[in-house]
Amino acid sequence: MAEETSSASSPLLLHEVLEEEFTALHGELPPDYPRSAEAQTQLKAFCDAVHGLKEKRAALCISGGGIRSATFGLGVLQGLARCGLLGKFHYLSTVSGGGYIGSWSSAWIKNHPQGVDGVAEELKRRPDSTLEPEPRPIRHLREFSNYLTPRAGLTSVDFWTLIATFIRNMFLNWLVLISWMAAAMMIPRLYLAAIMISPNWDLATDQTKTIQLKEW
Repeated sequence: MAEETSSASSPLLLHEVLEEEFTALHGELPPDYPRSAEAQTQLKAFCDAVHGLKEKRAALCISGGGIRSATFGLGVLQGLARCGLLGKFHYLSTVSGGGYIGSWSSAWIKNHPQGVDGVAEELKRRPDSTLEPEPRPIRHLREFSNYLTPRAGLTSVDFWTLIATFIRNMFLNWLVLISWMAAAMMIPRLYLAAIMISPNWDLATDQTKTIQLKEW
């Protein structure tokens, strides 16, 4: 699709990317799909083609916010699974901490023998016992949720790497802030030095008289 409108060396336009995605997911575009050189016209036609599908499309979007958003996202996935809605989504969009739980769920779905249906069954399952309260992927997620220092302790390389990174970043921030503060503190001193400079008018008068006598 994109080869018809763009050369191999030029970047694809937005509607060309969407058309290729549509073709990969749903097959060929509708027979009456228009061909226009205007991007806005093509985008409108593409939206009409998507809304014209028999099965409506839905997307699950998980926002960012660090490990808290990942924890919240896990609860959302469990709630959707228990309501029988997890398998109804066709797209997954994540950012920041949401990407942490999104990539985890995508990997689990890909590796599970039954795909998204099997993952949904395990997510909505209530704990059977106190010894095995959750499925193994969820236990693994909770055990390694501290992704900044997966292995804590004074003898852990992750711990000392975090400390070194913190000190380095703090030093760089202080270097910038202290430089600006020093420059700001110099302004009053320069101002006082400028207004306290008094010209030596007597010396200037003597020099003027000497010049006049020499000319005379």
